Amino acid sequence: MTFVSKTAGALSIISSIHDMHKTALIYSNKEYSKVQSETKIADLVGYQKANRLSYKDAQRKNWLSKSDVLLSTKEVYARIKGYVKGFFASGYSYIPKFILAFAAMVPSKEHKIFANVATVGLGIVELIDFIKNSTNLFQRKDYLKD
Repeated sequence: MTFVSKTAGALSIISSIHDMHKTALIYSNKEYSKVQSETKIADLVGYQKANRLSYKDAQRKNWLSKSDVLLSTKEVYARIKGYVKGFFASGYSYIPKFILAFAAMVPSKEHKIFANVATVGLGIVELIDFIKNSTNLFQRKDYLKD
């Protein structure tokens, strides 16, 4: 069962890192949208202000407000910050899976039983995760009742 345990461990690590990446992208987009909307509102308020009334200045401000030419470094920083925050926030929940996956991939023949037990444990953790997060089993369903 060592081939099965190594395969299960490798697939678990790959799927966990893939999910962490996708979750980090969600955090990144959320942080970017938040900073972008704050920047856009601040810019629109700034574009409404002028020292004097001028057609040329109004046209220039309209063009700048429509074409995000001056992309803020705050928005780029927000994307990076959101990605790192999301990656580590989701990675915290995968620690048991990583431990079991690495234990399942132990290469020596003396630890074959240890690798097999880790594989079974990995399967149990995956099953609990599936039941807990993908189904309505063991979930509260009386939200609409008084």
